Amino acid sequence: MFTRHGSRALLVGKFIPGLNTAAVPLAGMLGLPLARFCMFDVAGTLLWAGVYSGAGYFFSNQFRPIATAFSHLGIGLFPLLGVLLAAYIAWKYWQRQRFLRRLPELSGLGRRS
Repeated sequence: MFTRHGSRALLVGKFIPGLNTAAVPLAGMLGLPLARFCMFDVAGTLLWAGVYSGAGYFFSNQFRPIATAFSHLGIGLFPLLGVLLAAYIAWKYWQRQRFLRRLPELSGLGRRS
């Protein structure tokens, strides 16, 4: 994306995982002038902050009932979050084990009868 759109990719780079991290070395490799990089990087940062701040402001009325419901749960919310986190970790572990069992078959290294 960066090689195709150049410095304009910095405007949306904050929204795309990995592009923001790679933007600085890519800009240097492509010879982007420092002033132009700084201008587009700051503009992208302001756009990113503005979008999320605007979304928070726009949807603030929808967040209040959710926050109120969570505040009524109080300390009881932590065990629920712990169970959900443990379930997520167990699910990811199961997926990884399933992938590792299939890896020899997928790579063509498995035994064929």
